[in-house]
Amino acid sequence: MAFDAERFLKQVSSRPGVYTMRDQAGSVLYVGKAGNLKKRLSQYFQSNRPDRTARMVAQIAHIDVTVSSSNTEALLLEVALIKSLKPKFNVLLKDDKNYPYLCLSGGQFPRLSVHYGSQMPGNTYFGPYASKQAVEDLLISLQKLFQIRSCKDTFFKNRMRPCLQYQIKRCSAPCVQTITESDYALDVERVKAYLSGKEDSVIAELMVQMKEAANSRRFERAVQLRDTIARLRVIQEEQCVYKNEPDCDVLAAAVLGDVGVVQLMSVRSGKIQRAQSFNSRLKLDMEGEATTAPSLLAQFMAQFYISEITVSDIPSVVYVPEGDSSFADFSALEEALSLHAGKGIHIQAAKSRTIRAWQTMARDSAIEALNHQTTREYRAEQRWMQLQTLLNLPKLDKIHGFDVSHHAGEGTITACVAWTVLGRLKSEYRKWSIKTVTNGDDYAALSEACKIYLHEHEMGTITPPSLLLIDGGLGQCHAVLKVYQELAVVPPPILGIAKGPARKSGLETLWFLADGYEAEIALAPYDAQRLLLQMIRDDAHRFAIKGQRKQLLKRQTSSPLEGLPGIGPKRRQNLITFFGGAQGLQQASTQMIATVPGISRALAEKIYAFLHPTPL
Repeated sequence: MAFDAERFLKQVSSRPGVYTMRDQAGSVLYVGKAGNLKKRLSQYFQSNRPDRTARMVAQIAHIDVTVSSSNTEALLLEVALIKSLKPKFNVLLKDDKNYPYLCLSGGQFPRLSVHYGSQMPGNTYFGPYASKQAVEDLLISLQKLFQIRSCKDTFFKNRMRPCLQYQIKRCSAPCVQTITESDYALDVERVKAYLSGKEDSVIAELMVQMKEAANSRRFERAVQLRDTIARLRVIQEEQCVYKNEPDCDVLAAAVLGDVGVVQLMSVRSGKIQRAQSFNSRLKLDMEGEATTAPSLLAQFMAQFYISEITVSDIPSVVYVPEGDSSFADFSALEEALSLHAGKGIHIQAAKSRTIRAWQTMARDSAIEALNHQTTREYRAEQRWMQLQTLLNLPKLDKIHGFDVSHHAGEGTITACVAWTVLGRLKSEYRKWSIKTVTNGDDYAALSEACKIYLHEHEMGTITPPSLLLIDGGLGQCHAVLKVYQELAVVPPPILGIAKGPARKSGLETLWFLADGYEAEIALAPYDAQRLLLQMIRDDAHRFAIKGQRKQLLKRQTSSPLEGLPGIGPKRRQNLITFFGGAQGLQQASTQMIATVPGISRALAEKIYAFLHPTPL
């Protein structure tokens, strides 16, 4: 499916933000950030891009854009999305190495340090952080507060006396047992709680201990705890106010005509962990009025929070734009969501400055996504109208595309995809394994698949299309047409798209068959109609290849003894292991097979006969 970069870039904002690139299946390819989205995204579609970038760009089918208020906000959002989505190209490029984390190691006396690169099992990581200086300042603050060691294990294990870090009160010197293991473990738990956004619980615990120390006349300890609490208060004031906000979702909607977009931003532990836009084709309500942004939000929340995510992922607070928070449907929705989640769910307008800023970001991103959606849908509608005019069809509301795939003539799969002006109609996607025809005979495979296809028409599981698109030339089109004639079924118009010289896109030959005549259709390489047909043809090819590869993998990983009575998985495994593979077993004699533990002479003869059937 070709991505129209030129039209997309015309709609992109020049503001800072994050972009998420997806392929045809909706899988995330890459997440990136930019101080200027338009400038950064345009670089991907230049002719002099690196090979790796070109391979990624060739797979792009859609790009989501989330507008942010600053470059730092875009950076943190990008890293959070990379961490949660694990995009294919981000993982390979190891972009996480650019951002520092705080690492708390395992072991008896864990170490707290700044970490870059791959994360190791057994350690606990916190972050990422916006800059090296920010994470180093935080590490120093934590050392002053909780005195967790930062030295490497080799240094720690060879100490005979405390180092300078102990003298300046940044380490409790567990290397020389100046602190017990239980007290050190308590400090480690406080660090975890603090870095997890639970500063208030840490402060409350320290205040209790300070009062206990004062009551027991351990005044030096009480003063130490008091100073720790004071430093924690100062750090809280200096840090971003996000940590004062509850876990919540921030929603915004944008509507234009019959197209609507909802932007979701999920905030957990003071950080934006998810930012995604959801597109919807709107319908008139019961009174014939157009769907508004508040009603779209209500419909989205009812579907998303009840059907799409687990109960534990539903936040207690969902923020909507201030003007929408009084929408009548929200009160009933609050009750329904609370009952579903088993806890109180509140839908309300943003109150604090931080949440209002998030709300603005969500609104801007929804508008941006709506512009992309409406432009894309208008372009698709224009292509369908142009194709309908070109072929002189009375209507064009659905196209079924066929393709055949096999591996060296074996494992033949015929696939059918369904497209409307709104995109894929996956409920009518089909693929059939063709086993009754000569290997490599595409004509026969299409004929057999067409018979199954027409049977599904009779059963009502597939409705007839306005146009059949066949990946092939006149021969393939005639094979399909012949099946319709044999079964006395009126065929729809058939369009064949035969591969051109060197199988290059844009040079295909188009054959049109309808009402008893056939003609070659002439189109320029980049005509909108040709691009639409290529898009559907490529989707059919992708779907067929996927089925064929799945079938091939199953054949390659299956045992030659599967289906033989009396030979279960354990015996099959013993036989394959004994002979070093299926080929060794195939070449073994009856006597050799009988030497395998657990295989009797009679069973060995049965196995040999199964592997070497007598020709008829």
